[in-house]
Amino acid sequence: MDRLLISPYRHPLLAMLIVLQMALGYPVLLAMGTLASQAHARMHASSGIDDDAHLLTLRLNGRVSAAQAQRQAAALRAIPGVLHVAAINQLPFGPEHWSTLMGPRADGAGGQFRVTTYLGGPGLVAALGLRLQRGRDFASDEYRDLASPTALDLAQRVILTQSLAARLFPGRDAVGQAVYLGGRPPARVVGIVERLRAPGTGDEDGAILALRLRDDGDALYVLRIAHGDPTQLRARLGADAQRIAAGRMHELGSAGELRSQQRRLHRQRLMLLAAGAALWLLATTATVYAISELMVRQRYRQIALRRALGARAAQIRRQLHQENLLLCGLGVAIGAGVAALLRRVLPDAAALSPPPLPALAIASLLLAAGWLAMRGPAVRAARLSPAAYR
Repeated sequence: MDRLLISPYRHPLLAMLIVLQMALGYPVLLAMGTLASQAHARMHASSGIDDDAHLLTLRLNGRVSAAQAQRQAAALRAIPGVLHVAAINQLPFGPEHWSTLMGPRADGAGGQFRVTTYLGGPGLVAALGLRLQRGRDFASDEYRDLASPTALDLAQRVILTQSLAARLFPGRDAVGQAVYLGGRPPARVVGIVERLRAPGTGDEDGAILALRLRDDGDALYVLRIAHGDPTQLRARLGADAQRIAAGRMHELGSAGELRSQQRRLHRQRLMLLAAGAALWLLATTATVYAISELMVRQRYRQIALRRALGARAAQIRRQLHQENLLLCGLGVAIGAGVAALLRRVLPDAAALSPPPLPALAIASLLLAAGWLAMRGPAVRAARLSPAAYR
C-alpha cells in the first residue's frame, strides 16, 4: 500500500490543483468568517446611550436668524414631557461622521489616535443619558462657538470614553490631563464616560468636545423624554415641532429607529457573508471532488492490482483519504502562510487576524470538505474487483 503514496507525484498537476484550491480557500473563508464575526459584534454592540427608545431626534432644515433659532430651542425645552434638549452634530447610529486626530503630546510622540467627535451644547451628556465614570460634565461657560467643522482644536475642555482614556493615558487617571487636537493650547480632560459608540462601524473611540454648534441653519437635536408611552409623546411632539419651527422642514425620529436600521444592515451583511462562505465551501468541495475522481480513475488498474495482491477495501479507502488529507493539509498550511504574509504587507488586514480558535475551525472545515470530496471516489475505488486489472 505504500506505493499508493506516489500518486501525487504521478499526477502533479491534479495534486497541485487540490493544494491551490485549499490554499486559496483558507484566506477567503478566514476573511469572510472574521467579517461575519465583526458584523455580529456590531449588531449587538452597546451605544452608551441610556434607553434609546426615549431619546428622540429632530432634524430642522432651513435658515433662520440666530435669535429665532434660540427661541425655537427654548420652546422645545418647554414642551411637557421633554426632560432635556441639546443640539448635536452626529448620532451613534446616524449617517453623519465627524472625527479628528487626538494625542497626549503636542509633538505626537505619545501616538495619534483617530477619534470620533461629538459636540453640541449644554445638556448633551444628560440628553444622551451617558454614565459619567469619573470627573464632571462641562460648565456652561466652558463652551466655545464652532466657527467651522475644521476648527475642532478650539475646544478647551473634553470628555473621553473609558477606552480612549486608557489608550491615551495607560495606567493613569485621565481626568485633568491635556490632550492635543492639532492646535494650541491643549484641551483639558474634565470627565470620563463609560461608552459612546462611533457612527458607522463603531470601531473608533469617542470624545465629546465643549463646542457649541450653530443651529440657525440645518440643525439636529436630541430630546430626552419622560418615561411612559413614547408613541403618544412623539405624536404630540410632531405637532408641536410643526408649530414651533414654522417654515422649517423637520423630521422627527428616535435613536431606537436608527439602531434598528443599523442592526438590519449588519444582519443583511451577516447573511450575505454566510451565504458567500457556504457557496465558496460548496464550490471547494465540488472542485476537490472532481479532481479526486479524475485522479482515482486514472489509477483503477493500479488499485485493482493491489486488490489482486490481497489489499482489503478498507486499506484502499484509508490510503486514498490519507493522500487527500496530505494534499489538503498542505494547501491549508500554504493558505495560512499567505494570510500571515498579507497581515504584514497590507495595512488594513484586520479581517485576516482572527483569534486562534476560529482560524483552527476554518482549517478543520476545509479538511472536512476535502475528506467528504474524496469519500465517493474512495468508496468506488475500494469496490473494484481484482478482475478489473485484466
